[in-house]
Amino acid sequence: MIAKKTKVVFDLYMWLPHYGETRIEFTAKDRQLEVAVFYDNEADSESSKTITFSGVAWFMVSAVPGVEITKCNYDGIDATGSLIEFEHSEAALMWQNCLPWRDKIVRHYQVFFLSENKRLEVFAEECCLSK
Repeated sequence: MIAKKTKVVFDLYMWLPHYGETRIEFTAKDRQLEVAVFYDNEADSESSKTITFSGVAWFMVSAVPGVEITKCNYDGIDATGSLIEFEHSEAALMWQNCLPWRDKIVRHYQVFFLSENKRLEVFAEECCLSK
């Protein structure tokens, strides 16, 4: 399967300090995944922002570096701490065809959390960033 034609959805380093996140927490319930990204703010206290994925079909968190367990051939992986979307993903299309009752298109997202050495891959209908 091919995943290519990437676009940046959110550049986490627009608000993260140069050394990245201090920790991340994942909460999955029903068809929603919340990713709380904690970081040090200018007042030397901890702040967080949450990335919420809705209409989740599948997600995976893996170690980086680590073993590749998906069968995707990635063209243009962005390991710079940005949440990206693969605009052409055969895997997302397979999820869409597997779940034809969905109202929205299944999209293929990926982000590397550089300080935590983790990669998150999500197949979901949409995502948003909130405080």
